[in-house]
Amino acid sequence: MQTVIVEDLITMLTPMFSGIVCIVLILLDSPVWIRLKGSGIRCTLLTYYLLIVFNWGVMITYAFYPNRFTDLSAWVAFTMLLVPVTLYRFIFILTRANSAERFSWLHYVLPTVVLGINLAWLFLAPEGAAGRVSIENMHTTPGYEGFYLLASLLLVFRLCFGIGYTLLGIRRYRSYRRLIINYSSDLYLSSLYWLRLFLILSVCFVIIPLLIMAAPLKDLLGTYQLVLVALILFVQHIILCFNVIRGNYIFITDQQNLHDEAIRAAEKEQQLKQETFSRYIEQQKPYLDPHLTIVDMADALCTNRTYLSAFINNTYKMNFSQFVNECRLYELDRIIANPRCLEKTNIEKITAAGFGSYQSYHRAHRMHEERKRLKVSD
Repeated sequence: MQTVIVEDLITMLTPMFSGIVCIVLILLDSPVWIRLKGSGIRCTLLTYYLLIVFNWGVMITYAFYPNRFTDLSAWVAFTMLLVPVTLYRFIFILTRANSAERFSWLHYVLPTVVLGINLAWLFLAPEGAAGRVSIENMHTTPGYEGFYLLASLLLVFRLCFGIGYTLLGIRRYRSYRRLIINYSSDLYLSSLYWLRLFLILSVCFVIIPLLIMAAPLKDLLGTYQLVLVALILFVQHIILCFNVIRGNYIFITDQQNLHDEAIRAAEKEQQLKQETFSRYIEQQKPYLDPHLTIVDMADALCTNRTYLSAFINNTYKMNFSQFVNECRLYELDRIIANPRCLEKTNIEKITAAGFGSYQSYHRAHRMHEERKRLKVSD
């Protein structure tokens, strides 16, 4: 058993502790889990946090008993590969816009193959050589250079694997942002601003395998790299758990997708006229519903969301989200000008106009001003 500096122990316990806290919060009953029942998000998050707790638990084991690390190194490599896969599965489910999409289990093939290679390597490597590779990294034993080359290649593979899945997550996020503007009218929730921040931190996080390659594992203890990694994970844990439990996202359910298909199958679609649509907006004021989606509006107009989205784009030169929020801004101006509403607070006026939050109003107002500036410049 070796001596461990208290600061190092606190650093390693930080992401482990935050992971355990998040696991407890996810296991607690919450209305959000009823909403997400059957989506797989809760199970995926639990898997992610359990993997993190295991990895950092092994790090603490290494700090006190470095000779025991060799026995767990293959499983550590396996779980390190599962972390980006699990995160990508979470992003995949969250940004899924088609109920027919299914997360392929082929994503787990490579981590399993690497686990098998690592276990075989540990079994075939000469006694003591595997431990020196795990702990001292590049100190070779004459005649067994191949084992060290394999260990180095696996580290490079883990780095590329992490980068690859981070890029896949970014691509899913960008695709979702392009689709959601024609689905939801809530600019704040549909922006997934927190997921963007999470992905930015993930880009920083892929340096872990690089750090292991650049220095022996024992030399990482007591360095700023370890503190940085622990801090990034801690922040990521808070961002992920808080926003999922708070429901800060627009989740397209299978029921909503099937709803569109049912309408098409029943041939309810009809050719919309601008006069009919304008009368519906003025009389029914659907934009006053802060949770309004294009599915709701399409149902009221007896059409499908694809046709309605194209109609709004072609007629008003806006996407669905922009159009609804322009209506809300117009309604807000009407409320402000009404003498009967003078005693209302700003938040009350904003919510009365159909905005779900001040953040949604602020984004809509900012986008409105940007469009005005573009028109003036043209």
